[in-house]
Amino acid sequence: MNRTANYNLCQFEAGDQVQRTDFNEDNAKIDAAIAAEASARQSGDSSLSGQLSSLSSTVSGKASQSSLNTLKNQVAKLGNCQIDFFTYTGTGTTGASGPTRVNFPRKPLFFRIVNEKYAASGGYQIPQVQIALADNNTVANAAWSGNQLSFYASSAAYQLNSQGVTYYVTALSAMD
Repeated sequence: MNRTANYNLCQFEAGDQVQRTDFNEDNAKIDAAIAAEASARQSGDSSLSGQLSSLSSTVSGKASQSSLNTLKNQVAKLGNCQIDFFTYTGTGTTGASGPTRVNFPRKPLFFRIVNEKYAASGGYQIPQVQIALADNNTVANAAWSGNQLSFYASSAAYQLNSQGVTYYVTALSAMD
């Protein structure tokens, strides 16, 4: 018969003779271990809680709590980026009186709008939209109102607003 590494419990093999006393001994060990764990949790002196409290005391002695909270908030933001995918259908309007309007769920740091022939890219803090056309590139002035982008060009196709055409939008936004 083999025994477990941590509590020395019985591990019977195929040829072993199983005895009631072995089971009783194992059950007593398991009962004692569970009781010890429950007692430690009730007294509030569990090892993890004690270690966390000790670590917190050590750290608070080294830096101000305000500095630690600021750092904690900054670290929490690292790698946190919201990615939104959505579509809109062109209305056919053009020019300053009929700009393309795209409503984003939040202000994007970067966006890309595409269809099979044209693409546009930009971001909330960029005052222009770069439009890549099949035959050349152009730049359109961008205006933001909240989370809505407005931009226009010389034709509906160039401003990604052709009547009935579906445009695909990908936007990257900060999570803060």
